[in-house]
Amino acid sequence: MARLILDLAGGEGIRIVGPATLKVESGLALLLGAELGPGARIEVPRDRSYYVMAVEPSTILLSLGEDGRLEHASPGEEPLKEWVGHVDEALDSCGIPCKAVVIGPVDAGKTSVSALISNRALLRGLKPQIIDGDIGQADIGPPGFVSSSIPQWYVLWLRSLEPDKMVFVGHVEPQYVEARILYGLMRLLLWGERRGAHVTVIDTDGWVEGWHAMEYKLNILRAVNVDLVVTVGDKQLYKFLSRRWPATHIYLPKPARLLARDTADRRRLRKENYRRFLHQGVERDIDLNETPIVNACIEPSTLGTGSILVLKYPGGVCAYFDSESPPDPQQGRAIAQKEGVKEALIIYKGGMRGVLVGLADQEGWDHPGIVTDVNLSLGRLRVKTPYRGEIRYIVAGRLRLTEEYEDLGQRRIWI
Repeated sequence: MARLILDLAGGEGIRIVGPATLKVESGLALLLGAELGPGARIEVPRDRSYYVMAVEPSTILLSLGEDGRLEHASPGEEPLKEWVGHVDEALDSCGIPCKAVVIGPVDAGKTSVSALISNRALLRGLKPQIIDGDIGQADIGPPGFVSSSIPQWYVLWLRSLEPDKMVFVGHVEPQYVEARILYGLMRLLLWGERRGAHVTVIDTDGWVEGWHAMEYKLNILRAVNVDLVVTVGDKQLYKFLSRRWPATHIYLPKPARLLARDTADRRRLRKENYRRFLHQGVERDIDLNETPIVNACIEPSTLGTGSILVLKYPGGVCAYFDSESPPDPQQGRAIAQKEGVKEALIIYKGGMRGVLVGLADQEGWDHPGIVTDVNLSLGRLRVKTPYRGEIRYIVAGRLRLTEEYEDLGQRRIWI
């Protein structure tokens, strides 16, 4: 591990790529809007890059881990001062409570901006709330959840926070679960307001191309009745939103040098976050006769031979197959024709293992779980989960995880 002493003049900055640890020995340093005085110690995780600027002459002790490094930023390359200036001005005029939404494309720096807004609120003596609405690259909670946290100190990476409350949406692509996301955002916003949050910042996903995406983002602004819209890294998007929603709008440029993530990186980060929440779980047997699955078409029943209709609903039926491999799709069409309905949803035992679910407590807040076994003839569902409390109901998702916590795509498994 390399150990360095950095003496920075006032206004001078350096970019640190993790893994690394920095400690302010003297002076005052600015990092994502957080003002760090003597004794402040910060961990820079792998996969993260931070620009540190000395507000006044400062000495910083730096330890670089494997693959950690220092980079000198060219003039104008890092927009930290511009971000802080615009955010400070917006917070001064926003009022209390202030509701802010951060919007922008993938890898624009939205998560960093969300942390910066929270940090600047803390400097004012305000109580911030951060809602993580990016279900695909979730940081506060696991992927497939909308999560909230009320930070007590400066935040550099949302993944360092523990979720206070979570709402399960069961997908990692927002275009399939927009209503569930909006429901989660509203519940978490109201929860934060009841606990006295002065500034609520909502971090959103990077789906910003196409009219469907624009309608979705505008629906978020409407549902939240947002006061401040922060658009990062896309001036066309900024102009579009500022003409369509009556609020304070600010545009923040993205850093010229940003650690971009490819598809493999994103899958790895999702896998790590699934593991973070599920690996220490215990298996619980749930009686489906007493605990409903509110959005699934299965229910306890006596198994017959081959397949069994477990539920008939308006326009369709649900057929369960007690098999490890998926049945022939022709069987589903034959069942629908026989029953005189438009569709037949096919559920099979092997396809239910690994399904990500939310276990609702008595207040309706969700906790992550993964199905490990099912026995409909006994009305039992086995779920691995860290949650130990009473389960009011189960919310089914459309994601399956392998034993290594890799998600298997977004096909329809349960309704």
